[in-house]
Amino acid sequence: VSKKELKLKSKELRPMVNVGKSGLTEPVLNQIKIVLQKKKLLKIKFLRSFVEANSSISLKLLATDLAKKINADLIDVVGFTIILAKKQ
Repeated sequence: VSKKELKLKSKELRPMVNVGKSGLTEPVLNQIKIVLQKKKLLKIKFLRSFVEANSSISLKLLATDLAKKINADLIDVVGFTIILAKKQ
C-alpha cells in the first residue's frame, strides 16, 4: 500500500489519540503503540493546549521523532494532526 493510498484512507479517520498539555508521556506512547498494533492507520490530534505549551517545537519534527520512537511510518502532518501507519 502506497503512502498516497494511506493518506486518502486517513481522510475518513477520526483522531484516536489526543495529546494534551502534558505531551507525549509514557502512558500516551503506550496507548499509541496499542492502537497501532490493532489498526494499520492512526490519526493523532495535538490539542491546542499542547501546541500553546510547546510553541517552540515544530510539529513536523515532533511527528518524525515520534514515528522513529514507536517504529511507525509518518504518513502526513496536517495542522495539529499527524497520521502514522504501522511499518510494513
